[in-house]
This record gives sequence, structure tokens and C-alpha cells, in this order.
Amino acid sequence: MRIRKVLSLFVALAAAGTVFGADAASDARKAIQGVFSRYANAWLKLDPKQASTAFRESTTNDYVTVIDGKKVTRSEILATYSRNMKSISKLLKYSTKIERLALKGAKCETRTLTEIAGSVLDPEKKPHKLEMLQRSDMVWVKDGGAWKVKSSKTETLKFHIDGKPVTR
Repeated sequence: MRIRKVLSLFVALAAAGTVFGADAASDARKAIQGVFSRYANAWLKLDPKQASTAFRESTTNDYVTVIDGKKVTRSEILATYSRNMKSISKLLKYSTKIERLALKGAKCETRTLTEIAGSVLDPEKKPHKLEMLQRSDMVWVKDGGAWKVKSSKTETLKFHIDGKPVTR
């Protein structure tokens, strides 16, 4: 009888841990998806100030990313916002989907897929269809109660202009 009670207690604790673990991962996913939504909204408005603020608020001060094997710092990214937005005439889509999320205490690892569609103007002001696909791995940490990106690495980055691949 005593063994059954002990086993029942272990089963109950294991079930509770699974539920609470799932809740924590669900909460992290919801919070992180919210970060992506705020960032996407700023880009869809082509508002460099709002996008810079959203990026600054969602990254740690020592944030670093790796794109094509090259490390890029937070300040280097922020310095390009106005210039990059000026080259875009219209954004029709900016979405980021969390494909995978692994919660590890106060750290969270994600794999994301970002898709962008819109148009850019060439030097003669002629519009061209723009499509971008980016798959990234990110490490998030809790900072002041909020999830912030500490580092990321772009695994795939594809650009198409008028349906043709662009090599960088």
C-alpha cells in the first residue's frame, strides 16, 4: 500500500512537471512570437525609428549575429536600418515563424523562418518584386523579466528580385 502511494506521488509529480514545462515553453513561445510581431509591424510600416527601437528592446547589449560566417554586432545592424528601408518602396509581407523552440531554464533556443515580400526601386525608380527567406538559430535569455536575443546565426538567406536569385 505504501509503495502505491509513493508511486502515485511520483507519477503525479512527473505529470505536473510535464504540464508546467509545457506551460513554460508555451509562455516563452508566446512572448518571443510577440517580439517578432512588434518587429514585423515596424518593418511593414517602413519606420526605421520604430524598427530600431523594437530591435534594441529585444536584444541584449552584447548581441552578436553571424551571417555568411561574418560576425555582426548590434550597433552595426542598427546603423543600416534607415539605408535599408529607403531602398524598399513597399512591404506586403514580413512574417517570422518559430519552427523549433527548446527551453533550457532561463535560456531558450529557437529556429525561425522569416519571409519578406515587397518591392524595391532601382536607380531609375522602376519597381522590382523583392522576396527574402531567412532561416536562423537564436539564443534567447531572460533579461529584466523579458526574453531577449543574445546571439543568432543565419543558416539560410535567399533573396530574389523579380523571381531571380540574387547572389551576395
